[in-house]
Amino acid sequence: MGGKKPTILSAGVIIVRYFDAGWRYLLLRVYDYWDFPKGEVEAGEDALTAAVREAKEETTLEDLSFRWGYEFRETPPYRAGKVARYFLAESRLGDVALPIRVAGKDVAAHAS
Repeated sequence: MGGKKPTILSAGVIIVRYFDAGWRYLLLRVYDYWDFPKGEVEAGEDALTAAVREAKEETTLEDLSFRWGYEFRETPPYRAGKVARYFLAESRLGDVALPIRVAGKDVAAHAS
């Protein structure tokens, strides 16, 4: 049987913060691309919980405010049927720390 491969759901947060010069968003560089903090939704976990968990694991930011609600946007399927679901949140406090390394490479942050 050659059925359709199940979709793998990743969840992440587009983290924004307001500065005097305007709104900035947080991007992480992993390997050769930039992306928002995200990761796979674990069994029994809802996408929002996974997104908040991944943001904390990858940036150490915990005080996220979903002041615009919990609506999300999803990417079209990519890489063998994976879909990324993104929520929008504000981070008013806290310094970003990057506690992870991926395959021996540092993960860099960029606020834009």
